[in-house]
Amino acid sequence: MSDFLKATGKLVARHIAQRLKGLEGQLSKISPALARESLALLNEFATAGKLLRGSLVFLGYELGAGRAPDEGEHQNLLDLACAMELLQSSLLIHDDIMDRDEFRLGRPAIHSHYKSLLHNRGIAEAGHHGQ
Repeated sequence: MSDFLKATGKLVARHIAQRLKGLEGQLSKISPALARESLALLNEFATAGKLLRGSLVFLGYELGAGRAPDEGEHQNLLDLACAMELLQSSLLIHDDIMDRDEFRLGRPAIHSHYKSLLHNRGIAEAGHHGQ
């Protein structure tokens, strides 16, 4: 079971990276540097864990269907697994803001990262804008 979850987690991590990379063009219209940095930070945050929720999408499918997904189903499951992990990431980011946690897993929380970045650039109300 742990081999299945590890292997599936790696697939999900790659898919998250691909999906986020696909957004860079759109976000670059606002700010190319901010787009690259924000997407890289989100990718690092979203893929830092075991990606268990995304892996459970595949496990649930296989248990329910009684078989491994075919190629088309596999792609749809990857999209769903990616969505689950990004949703979980957004909930954790929000949780850190609500709890005023400055760190997550020994690293600056996302809002803390942006607060520091904006403060160093002399932006007023950096904490508010970081959130």
